[in-house]
Amino acid sequence: MAYGSFISATDPVAIISAFKDYNIEPNFFQIVLGESIFNDAVSLVFYETCLNYGQNSAAEQIFFAFLSFFGIIIGSTILGYAIGYFTAILLKLVSSRVKNMENVEISLMVILPWVSYLTAQVISYYIF
Repeated sequence: MAYGSFISATDPVAIISAFKDYNIEPNFFQIVLGESIFNDAVSLVFYETCLNYGQNSAAEQIFFAFLSFFGIIIGSTILGYAIGYFTAILLKLVSSRVKNMENVEISLMVILPWVSYLTAQVISYYIF
């Protein structure tokens, strides 16, 4: 079950790449993208639940799975807003001082997703 939950998160990625080839309507693309993000959270929680199976009773295991799921959903939303807000302020401050803003924007858009990922990893290491 742990392997199945680990490998199942890649399914929507294949569908989204096929959508680009067939020029599917953008609204439908966004719906599937949102569903795939939700699936990633469910897959992560289920994977962790499978790894910890047998250490707790069934009721405790279900409770911790729900707690972990909602913690990931709420925590990732708050972290996403915080990093997005920081990015907006940083771009606003830099845009008034830099003449060639395109290179700075590209650099920040490449670096800041890694910052959010690493921040999430550090937070999850200390909390969970």
